[in-house]
Amino acid sequence: MTANQTARPASRTRDPRIDAVRGIALMGILVVNLPFLAMPYGFAGASWHHADTFYLGSFSAWFIQALFENKFILIFAFLFGMGAAAQVSANGARRFVFRMLLLGLLGVLNAVLVFEADILLPYAVLGLLMLPLHRLLTRTLLSAALLFWIVAILGHALFAIYVATAETGPGLSEEARIQLFSSGGFVAMAHQRARDWLVFSQMSIPAIWPMTMSAFCLGMAAFRLRIASAGDGFSSLERIARVLLLPALLGNLAYGALCLAPADWAGGHVFLATLVLRPVFAPMLSFVIFALLFRLLERTPRLTDFFAASGRMSLSIYMLQGILGGFIFFGYGAGLYASLSLQAVLGLAFLLFVLLALLARLWLGRFRSGPFEALMAAALALTERRLSTPPAALRAGPRAAPR
Repeated sequence: MTANQTARPASRTRDPRIDAVRGIALMGILVVNLPFLAMPYGFAGASWHHADTFYLGSFSAWFIQALFENKFILIFAFLFGMGAAAQVSANGARRFVFRMLLLGLLGVLNAVLVFEADILLPYAVLGLLMLPLHRLLTRTLLSAALLFWIVAILGHALFAIYVATAETGPGLSEEARIQLFSSGGFVAMAHQRARDWLVFSQMSIPAIWPMTMSAFCLGMAAFRLRIASAGDGFSSLERIARVLLLPALLGNLAYGALCLAPADWAGGHVFLATLVLRPVFAPMLSFVIFALLFRLLERTPRLTDFFAASGRMSLSIYMLQGILGGFIFFGYGAGLYASLSLQAVLGLAFLLFVLLALLARLWLGRFRSGPFEALMAAALALTERRLSTPPAALRAGPRAAPR
């Protein structure tokens, strides 16, 4: 059987369990991202330490880094790979290229205007690079996923060397960031966010992008193998998840603990150790969480229905997370930047996602797709129409109907 035959979709019907897992992954992404919108350098910074009442801030930082950071975003990337394979198989590569170009444009706007650690532009770039892999055999795709994972581990090691030898700091001091983002103008914030984006890219491109590409390849392979719909295939995933459970938990719990260690502990090499642990153990826990979630959602239809709406309009939910976070914390909104404790921000993240999940259910009760999905579809249709119309016809304009 050829790769193209294997990739042909069995059904165009959406699986509510996949949508629900995607929705839950968005919740995990919000838990990680909201602290970076709320305070300087998020849970990795030091501004939350002054409100570490009863060590609730320390527990929140450990909880996020051990169980959420780089876990749910890899699940989201895995599902993106599945969806991309389905789109290319159903609609062809040309439409997918247009979609990635539009997604990349939206990602640039999001990175500069909303949140510098945007995922849309990396997904667009890696989505285009993923196209040649679509024709590979499934076994080769799995090998590519392993290769990209190894590259990600090496990329983290290279970034660790860079951090150890760099002479410049991360940018604005925490005090300067508080002054800017709590009371500064929108243009000044956008300018600083663009600079932060460039700094963040020095780590994300060599370290995070390969890990994302690995998840994309696994997602494409899962689409080929019908993992979500084949009982035998999913049972195999569960068996693998049981084997990975203990090392995944131990590695990530240790990672979360080391992230809280003083910077000068162990000769100042703690941060370097976390850069080794993260790429090795985060994908393992992502795998385990995905398997557990999928089995849980099979047994709880109501929970599936609640999260599925968020998964169906994932682009809108992701964009609204950043937009609402900006209005809550930045100076052009409520200006609560660096005003809330980390534990309060963590609680707010869960509350905000529940509200967005309810909004998604209400929205999809009246409309077929989310607002950003509708805008993307309209822009995609317009782009295809313009590119498929001969230039002479565009210059001539509409003709009168014959009498």
